[in-house]
Amino acid sequence: MTRIGTGLGSKTRSYGVSLTTTFYQLESARTDDSIAPSPGFNVDLAVNKVRTLDSAYTQGLLIQNTSTTATVYVAGIEFAGLVGTTVPSGGVAYNLTAFPIPPGKTVRVDVRDGTGICLAASAPINIDIFGN
Repeated sequence: MTRIGTGLGSKTRSYGVSLTTTFYQLESARTDDSIAPSPGFNVDLAVNKVRTLDSAYTQGLLIQNTSTTATVYVAGIEFAGLVGTTVPSGGVAYNLTAFPIPPGKTVRVDVRDGTGICLAASAPINIDIFGN
């Protein structure tokens, strides 16, 4: 189901991020660990998170895997800092419990911001994020 309308406090933004095989939090409202994205430059999530806006996305985030070979993995905040290929106790690989986005695909994640999302990839890549 698609949410209709923009809401009073919504904003549209588009930015790129660089991923590795380690899960990192996508967005943060803290000024000491996040930066505002600049057009044409990717935010390296291993170094900084993306600064959240002062409003929420009303239609969630689109995560576009622009790679032709690597898979992007989307997980909750509990995955922050975990290596995507590590096998925890219980024998289930983290990258198998996260939601995969195959190469060349785009997925909408119905969230109000990216503070609860962690991203990793099967190989270091750049991807595109669109929030509305």
